Amino acid sequence: MLELNKTSLFLLCMQGVVSEEKVDSFNIPVYSMSPKELAAAVERNGCFSIEMVADLLVPPVDDTSSMPQLIASHIRAGMEGILKQQFGEELIDKLFDLYREKCEEHISTTDTGKPVNFLVVLRRKED
Repeated sequence: MLELNKTSLFLLCMQGVVSEEKVDSFNIPVYSMSPKELAAAVERNGCFSIEMVADLLVPPVDDTSSMPQLIASHIRAGMEGILKQQFGEELIDKLFDLYREKCEEHISTTDTGKPVNFLVVLRRKED
């Protein structure tokens, strides 16, 4: 779903709302790893031990019409600060309105399966 944010930024660039230079210089690499991959990365790092891993299943929603707004709000909560810093506060509402529209299109044409988040509790190892 974060790819849709990138698409929204490119559309705003094409509309002349934001400069191509700013869009090109904005890069947040995102990789959604499995709990198994995370455990391997923590082990390689060596500074932490995993205390707990829990799946946080997103409850099913009968009325999916509110999902695009929920997704947009969720992504906005996590990324708004970084996006404001790069593109300015005046762009944020327009960006997330467009992002919500892209989510609507994506959800209507894609079987997204069951979304799952997972919670990981780490403990710093003693030196």
